Amino acid sequence: MTAELKALVVKRGQVKGQLTRFSNFVNSCTAEKVLELQGRLDNLQTIWYDFNTIQSELEIQGEEPNTSLQERESFENSFYSTQAAAKQRIVDFQPVTNNLVFLWSDSTIVLSWLSAQPCRWKTFVSNRVSQIQQLTPSAHWRHVSSSDNPADIISRGIEPSELVNAQLWWQGPTWLSQNAEAWPETLGITLENEFSETRKANVSLVTRLSDYTTDRNKRDLSKLSNNEIEIAKLTLIKLAQSQEFGQELHNLERSQSVSHNSKLLSLNPFLDSDKIIRVGGRISNAPISYDRRHPIVLPEKPPLTKLIIKAEHHKQLHAGAQAILASLRLQYWPLNGKRAVRSVNYVQ
Repeated sequence: MTAELKALVVKRGQVKGQLTRFSNFVNSCTAEKVLELQGRLDNLQTIWYDFNTIQSELEIQGEEPNTSLQERESFENSFYSTQAAAKQRIVDFQPVTNNLVFLWSDSTIVLSWLSAQPCRWKTFVSNRVSQIQQLTPSAHWRHVSSSDNPADIISRGIEPSELVNAQLWWQGPTWLSQNAEAWPETLGITLENEFSETRKANVSLVTRLSDYTTDRNKRDLSKLSNNEIEIAKLTLIKLAQSQEFGQELHNLERSQSVSHNSKLLSLNPFLDSDKIIRVGGRISNAPISYDRRHPIVLPEKPPLTKLIIKAEHHKQLHAGAQAILASLRLQYWPLNGKRAVRSVNYVQ
């Protein structure tokens, strides 16, 4: 480990220590200290920023990917638990006299998660659903369209000069100040597994059916495996690439360079062992994962690319466009990435 890497690890430990001390303060907070807690909430955001800055630098300096992933997951779990506990302390010591509480989300998937028992979902989702339900036991959850969601303004990105005059950000949607009868109707919520899991399963079942029609000995009625789902995803990517990059595929299959007017020229593309177009470049020996060295090229406009972006948006807990793009590029390289991410309507 280099001296620079060691110094960054020490700094990361110091920031984690700050989070631990903040958590201890929250746990010991009394009614007399609640105002101090409110004043220190900004410190919590500073801790978040400092950790992510240091962690990103560690990854650039070559920290082992599994270690980085574990550090991020551990810190995020501690951060969100501390943040939720801090806000709950403030609520406990400053009770709201009107017990009608309405909370809004533009994600129907999130609303479907919250409408069911946490045990229905996988561990990561289950833990967060359980925490939210404990913190908001009497709240009424409702759906808000992306166009009426003030938070969406920041997550998509906006110039400060435009934010000054963004009425939605400062005052909220116009109907919110009216009687509840004027609010948008609540959508019928369909459970999450009827969304993403079914999409993956349909493609995998088609792949399995295709095998069965060509060879009846391959008949398989068991549940879909992770491998089948991965094969289905790669099949869809190959299909999207063939529709968008037909000429490039033709050239690369013959070990030829792409044409000088190709969208892919600057990416130095090549075909991997699965005949999928990936980004080339000069970092083939870098100590990072294969997907990160050579991400899969995604066309900008096909529905598949939009679905991958939406999935990453939810995986990153509705992070901003820059964060989503950075995370995507650990495995994919969407053409015109910023525009592709910002063009997606995240409501599902």
